[in-house]
Amino acid sequence: MFITKKIMLSETERAFLFKNQRFQKIISQESIRLWFFHKKCQIQTFDVMDFQGIPMTQKLQMLLTLYPDEFNAHLISLTTTENEIALIYQNGQLQNMIGQSKQVLFWKAIPDLEIKKYNTVEHPFLPYAVDQAIRKTESPILKAAGLKTKTLTLGQDKLAFVFKEEQLIQVLNTGLYRFWDQSNTLNLEIIDIANPLMIGYNPRLLSLVDTYPTLFQDFILEWTTASNEVGLVYEKHILKDIISPSKRGVYWQNQALNMTKITFEEGQEIEPKLARALRQPRDLLLQEAVKNTVFAVDISDQHIGFLMRDDTIQQALTKGHYAWWTFNHKMAVKQIDLRLQTMDISGQEILTKDRVSLRINLFATWQVVDAAKVIEMLTDHIDYLYRELQLALRTVVSTKTLDELLEDKNLLNQDVLNIASKKIMSFGIALKSTGVKDVILPGEMKDILAKVVEAQKIAEANLIKRREETQATRSLHNTAKVMENNPTLLRLKELEVLEKITSKISNLNVYGGLDGVLNDLVKLRN
Repeated sequence: MFITKKIMLSETERAFLFKNQRFQKIISQESIRLWFFHKKCQIQTFDVMDFQGIPMTQKLQMLLTLYPDEFNAHLISLTTTENEIALIYQNGQLQNMIGQSKQVLFWKAIPDLEIKKYNTVEHPFLPYAVDQAIRKTESPILKAAGLKTKTLTLGQDKLAFVFKEEQLIQVLNTGLYRFWDQSNTLNLEIIDIANPLMIGYNPRLLSLVDTYPTLFQDFILEWTTASNEVGLVYEKHILKDIISPSKRGVYWQNQALNMTKITFEEGQEIEPKLARALRQPRDLLLQEAVKNTVFAVDISDQHIGFLMRDDTIQQALTKGHYAWWTFNHKMAVKQIDLRLQTMDISGQEILTKDRVSLRINLFATWQVVDAAKVIEMLTDHIDYLYRELQLALRTVVSTKTLDELLEDKNLLNQDVLNIASKKIMSFGIALKSTGVKDVILPGEMKDILAKVVEAQKIAEANLIKRREETQATRSLHNTAKVMENNPTLLRLKELEVLEKITSKISNLNVYGGLDGVLNDLVKLRN
C-alpha cells in the first residue's frame, strides 16, 4: 500500500531526503509531494538564510564525497585555515564571521552572497570597511565566530611600527585600528612625530627605510648632502637645523618643513646675513647644530685676531663679528690686545751678590707693537714676557750687594728695563717701564738692619749733643768776658735772675733795706 504526503517548503527552505537513512536528494519548494513507503522516508529541513551556515560533520563529509554533483549544485563549501577568517556578506552587509580552521556549508540560494577570506598573518589589521561593519554588530558576530580582536588608537602626531617576529609589516598613522593577534605575535612600537626634526640621523630608522621603502614612502622626507653642501632646514620659514656635508637622514613629512642646500668652499666665511641668524639661537636643536658646525668669534676694539685652521694661521681679523663652517677642521682665533698693559712680577726670591735673600715685587708696563710677529713667534706672549722680566730681575739683583740695591732703587729699575727690552722687542713687544714696588728682607736681616740703623742714629744724636754743648760753652765763655769788663751789665743780669727767682716764691723777706740787698749782692765800683 502506497502512502502519499505533501510537504510544503518555503522559498527560503531546503531539505535533505533520506530513505531507510540513506541520502536520496536535496529537495526545494518545487518538490510538493513525496511518496513515503511504510514510513521509511525522512527529511531534514534547513533555513537557506541562516548565515551561520551548516557546520561540517563527518556524515556531511561522507555525503559530499559520495554525492559531489548533488551537493555542489546547491551548497558552497567554505574552509578556513589556522591563519584565515571568513567574512560573510549579503548585499554588502556583514552577516557573519567564520573563525580559523573551520569548514561550513552555505546555500547557493542565498541572494547576493559574498564570502571574503583574510589571512590574519599577512593582513593582521582589518580594512576600514570591515572594521566599521564589525562595529555595528560586534558582539553577536564576534561571539558567534569565537574570535577576539585588539584595538589600537593613535592620536595626533603619532605613528606605530608593527613588527611580527622582528620583521616590520606595517606603518600606521593617526586613527583607530582593529587587528587579529590570537597568539600575541605582534609587537607595536609607538613613535611620537610631534617634532618632525627630532629623528634626524637615526641609524635604526634609516635601516628600516632601506629595508622597507614602500612602507615609509608616505611618512618620511629623505635627504642627502654632498661633500661641499650644507643643508639648512626651515620650519615655517624659521631656521631649525643645520645638516653637515656628506650626510644622509630622514624627517617626518611636514608641509611646513623644507630644506635649502648651499655650497661652500674650503675656509669660506659664512655670509653675514646667515651668520647673524646663527648668533645665539634660542631653539635647542639649532643651538646644538650651531655648536657642532659653526665657529663664530667677536673681535673687540683695540684688538687684532688671527684665524687658525688646523693650527695654521689663515688671516688677520680686525674689529667685527665673524663665522665659518667647521666641517672636518679645528678652528680657533687668537686675539692680541693692542692697548698698553701692566704686569706684576710678585714674590721673587733672589740672592744678592753678598748672598742676602730678598723677596722683590716688580711692576711693568708693556704693549704689543707687532701682532703678526707675536702670533708667529710666540705660543703665549704674556707668559714669555713674564719669564723674561723674571730673568732680567734675577740677573740685575745677583750682581749687586744689598747696600747698592737699597741705596738706589731707580738704578735697579733701569737695569731691568734695559736687559728685558732688548730681548722682547725682537718678538714684537715694547717694554715701556719697570719699577720695583717692594723689597722684602728676611726676618733676621730686618733685625740686623734695625740695629745698624739704631746705632747710626745714636751716634748721630751723640755728635749733635756734643756739638751743641761745645757751642753753648763757647757762648757762655763769651758772655763772661763781656760781663767781666762791664759791671753795669753784670748788675742787670743779677737783677734779671733775682726777678725770675722772686716770680717763683710767695714770700720774700728783705733785711737791711734795698740798699743792703743790692750791696750784698754786688759791689759796685765807682
